[in-house]
Amino acid sequence: TRNQVFETLVTLPGIPRHVNSSLLLEMLRTREGLASTAVGGGIAIPHPRNPLVLGVGGATVLLCFLEHPVDFSALDAKRVHTVVLVLSPTIEAHLQTLARIGLVLQDHEFRKLLEKRATCEAILARLVELRPAGERARATPHGSTKGAA
Repeated sequence: TRNQVFETLVTLPGIPRHVNSSLLLEMLRTREGLASTAVGGGIAIPHPRNPLVLGVGGATVLLCFLEHPVDFSALDAKRVHTVVLVLSPTIEAHLQTLARIGLVLQDHEFRKLLEKRATCEAILARLVELRPAGERARATPHGSTKGAA
């Protein structure tokens, strides 16, 4: 269920240590109660409506493949297989991160990588390719693309 997905998300090691998991869980549930965070094509982007409450130092984006597709009440009626959790330090960073994710999700090749549950390396490589040329040069080594999404 969506609730089980949220309960699992708040326990992932990528969540900043100081974030209160109970608060984050409640924020995700509340946001989902306003409208589904499913964006179609089997992808959901859960995020707290008010990101400032969590006090994160930088934008955190976790890409998660679900073991079993879950009904998120998507407009296209497709069950969600991929979740992109977004935590942001400011409203501006929150909106920029969501906008960037929206642009990346328009890329057919990237969406195919998500559908086939590609390796982290393949996904990161595509994200680097999708960056504007000036940003590609700043990608960090060893496959990390800080701020890629």
